Amino acid sequence: MRLRQMIVIDQAVGTTLCTVLSLFHWFKRRLFPARQREVASIAVLKFFGMGSIILATPLLDAIRKKYPGARIYFVTFAVNQPLLRCVDNVDEILTIRPDNFLLFARDVVSQLIYLRTRKVDMVFDLEFFARFSMIFSYLTGAPYRVGYYTKTFWRGNLLTHPTYFNAYKHITEIFMALGQSVGAEPAELPLKPRLHIEQVHRDQIRNLLSQKGLDGDKPLVVVNVNASDRCLEGRWPAERFAGLMDHMVEKFGIRPVLTGTADEEGYIRHVVSMMRDPGRTISLAGKLDFGGLAGLLAEAQLVITNDTGPLHLSAVLNTPVMAFYGPDTPVRYGPLVDSKKIFYANLYCSPCLNVYNAKMSECRGANICMQAIGMEEAREALDRFLTHGRF
Repeated sequence: MRLRQMIVIDQAVGTTLCTVLSLFHWFKRRLFPARQREVASIAVLKFFGMGSIILATPLLDAIRKKYPGARIYFVTFAVNQPLLRCVDNVDEILTIRPDNFLLFARDVVSQLIYLRTRKVDMVFDLEFFARFSMIFSYLTGAPYRVGYYTKTFWRGNLLTHPTYFNAYKHITEIFMALGQSVGAEPAELPLKPRLHIEQVHRDQIRNLLSQKGLDGDKPLVVVNVNASDRCLEGRWPAERFAGLMDHMVEKFGIRPVLTGTADEEGYIRHVVSMMRDPGRTISLAGKLDFGGLAGLLAEAQLVITNDTGPLHLSAVLNTPVMAFYGPDTPVRYGPLVDSKKIFYANLYCSPCLNVYNAKMSECRGANICMQAIGMEEAREALDRFLTHGRF
C-alpha cells in the first residue's frame, strides 16, 4: 500500500474503530476494574520514519533505565528492521509488511497474537496521532498504554497515560515526555540519539569507493537530493543541487557521492543530468543496504541533504551536515550534531507540516519555502567548510 492510501484508510476507518473500542473499554473498566501489576514486558510502536526512530533512542534508554529487567519489543514496518538491529535496548523486533492489504492484515493479526501470548504489560505508542497505532496498542491487551492525546484529534479514550504533544519542542523531548509520564527519566542530558555501526560496514564502503576511483585524497562529500514520499515538497530545487555539485567539482576537485533508494534513482539521474559534467559524480542509489548507507555516512566528511532520514543518521554518526528545511521546522527536527549548517527561509507558511494534517503539505508541489533558499548562501557555507573545516 502507498503511504497516502494508508493515511486515507487510517482517517476513514480508524476513527470509527477507535470510537467502538472506547465504548467497549468504558464498559469493560466498570465490569472488570484494572489491577496493578509489575512491568515485565514492554512493546514500543513506531511504524513510520527512519529519522524518528533514531531520535527515539534516548526514550528507549530511559525505558531501560526505569525497567531494567523488562523485555522490550519494538513493532515497526519491515523496512525499518535493519536500522533497529543497530539500536540498543531492543530485545526483539516485530515487523509488519505494508506491501498490500492482505499481507498487512495478516502480519498485524500475527503480531498481536504474539504479543498477547507473551502478556505484554505496557505499550508506548510513538506515532503522533495515527488511529491504527492506537487500535494496535489497545488490542495487545496491555494494561498500561502510553501515547499522545489531544481533544482536537479524536483517537478514542484508550490510553492509561495520555501525554501532551508539544509541537514547539524538539522531537527527542516529545518522545521523552512519554517516558516521563510513567516515571522514566532521561539516562543522560542533553538527549543524544545513539546507534552502533559495525566497523565492517565502514570497511566495505572504503573498498567500494576505492573501486569507484575515490582514493581518499579529497574529502568525501555525500549528497542526498531526496525527501520522504510523504512530502516531496521537502526537496531543495534540483537545479540548485546540480549547481552546488558543479561548484564542488570545479573549485575543489571533489566528486560528490549521491545516495538514495532504488525508487529514487530516477530523480537522482534527473538532478545529475543538469550538471555541466555529470560524469564526475558517483551514484550509489539502490546499491546500499542500511549497513552500507550507515558506513557511507560515517565515513563522509560532509553530508548535504534535505530534511529526511539520512540527515538524522548522519547526525547520530557525528558527521557534519548541511541541511535544507522548509515544510518542516528545525525547531522540532533539527539534527543533533555540533557541526551543522541549517538552511531555513522561515516564510509565513512554513512549516506547513503538522500532526493535524497527517504531515501532508498544502502547497501541492509549489514549495516556495525550499525555492527561497538561494544557491549563493549554500555555496558560501560549502566553501567555508571545505576551506576551514567548519561552518
